[in-house]
Amino acid sequence: MKNVLCFLTIQFCANVSFAGCIPANEYIPFVGKATKPNSDGRVALGMYSRISPDGRFVLRSFSGDHLSAVTLMEIFKQPNGLKGARAYETDLDNEAFPVQGSWRFLVDIDGSHYLLKDIMTHQKDAKKQFRGGITGFYTAAAEKPGAVEQEIQIRSLSWPSERSGDQLDQGIGQLSNGNNLC
Repeated sequence: MKNVLCFLTIQFCANVSFAGCIPANEYIPFVGKATKPNSDGRVALGMYSRISPDGRFVLRSFSGDHLSAVTLMEIFKQPNGLKGARAYETDLDNEAFPVQGSWRFLVDIDGSHYLLKDIMTHQKDAKKQFRGGITGFYTAAAEKPGAVEQEIQIRSLSWPSERSGDQLDQGIGQLSNGNNLC
């Protein structure tokens, strides 16, 4: 009898603990312009997606014919109670990336840093906050702990790229890294 009670207790605890898990896969439909088919008749899902730690935002490249090259997708609750994903257009280039940690900044490959909240408010008209530390593809940046509004430290590393007129050449130029103070 003890073994049966022990088994049932373990089974109950396991079922209760898994009840709050995030589903392995979840369908979240695009809304608005993100649902319009491309010229080939398909809706672009994007490439090089980066997801915020809280799961609320997705930064994606190659967003389709009807949107900017890089969009910020916000996952939100629709009036019907279901989740949806709406697009905010940006002027960012392919391979733009977030500053990990807070996702306070989104960064273009030329090192221009934009506030996420400004992109949500002004989209393509968001103002660059500063430029520095990074230029290129395959870039990573993280906000260092202990930030206060008066001083935010960002550590970054990037693969070089140089612009020759309208042409962007990957892997050419000086490799750079930096500690940016905002």
